[in-house]
Amino acid sequence: MANTIEVAVAVNDNIQHTVKKTVAQVVDEVGLQAVETEFLNGALAGTVVASKSAVYDAAGKLYRSSATPAGAGTDVTDGTALTAELNYVTGANGTVGVILPIAAANETVTVVNSVTTAGNFLNVYAITGSQINALGSTVAFQLNPGQIATFIGRSATLWNTAAAADTISGLTASAAELNFNDTSLAGTAVASKTLVLGASKNVDTLSIDPAGMKSDGVAISPIKWVDVTVTAALLDAAGNVEVIAGVAGDQYKVRDVILVGGGTNYAAGGDRLISLTDGTTTWTTIANADIETAPAASLRLGDVKVPFLTGTSDTASASAAAIRFQYSGGTTDHSATGSINFAVCLEKVA
Repeated sequence: MANTIEVAVAVNDNIQHTVKKTVAQVVDEVGLQAVETEFLNGALAGTVVASKSAVYDAAGKLYRSSATPAGAGTDVTDGTALTAELNYVTGANGTVGVILPIAAANETVTVVNSVTTAGNFLNVYAITGSQINALGSTVAFQLNPGQIATFIGRSATLWNTAAAADTISGLTASAAELNFNDTSLAGTAVASKTLVLGASKNVDTLSIDPAGMKSDGVAISPIKWVDVTVTAALLDAAGNVEVIAGVAGDQYKVRDVILVGGGTNYAAGGDRLISLTDGTTTWTTIANADIETAPAASLRLGDVKVPFLTGTSDTASASAAAIRFQYSGGTTDHSATGSINFAVCLEKVA
């Protein structure tokens, strides 16, 4: 007989007999109703079937409904409506959003922002007339990149969820602002990052735009003294001694030059002079006689032996040009003999 099963019925401790009963009779005897058994009809292990019992799979896992919707719109009126319990949302860009279903007590909806790029948060809305936490109706909960949030229904108009995993109570800095600290190194200046002093409260290299240096509101330029040793060995054969390298956009004015006393005479027989130049402007020229007889005392720019040159005292170097000492005039080098120290004061003006 269709839809019947055999049931063993005990008569006493030693005797039992078998009778045939319909499934409906057995279900009724154990206290179930037909409508309840229908929850099992069509259920599949490890598979979510609408309006059917959830059955663990062979590995002991219980599956829930899931979807991969794309975020959309710009507010609660045009976001993507969520229908699954687990939602792996794509397309977050800091503008688009998704909308939770109508809230119900103890219902849960989990949302994952699958985009991991900084700044690409996902807006999550409750339907109009409902709200998330204390945000108010139509106000989005911002789910940060790569984060997950589970929303728990508390009533027909309220969802609750925890704060985003990478936020701190009272924090007002944006992710972009906090990222200025990322890759910062103690004691080392890192481009476009926060400056962190080293253990000795030092910074190894720091570049400051002159336009950004001010005292009492007045722009000031950075001043740099550079010590160089100018030897005949380096200048012979069209050589040079660099005071400062050329960097794109950089310009300097030469504010002082000191010919440091006590150097070594350049070899007699040469007829070369030493000039301080960037290839366009020459700020001073030391005569041949004054390098073949190195001065015992230090001499500053403006001295007859370290002369100002007409029209160059306030002239900035050419953009990106190196400033250097090199031979000028004459034709005969000094046979690699001689050494004089100079100190040059530079003002960075661009």
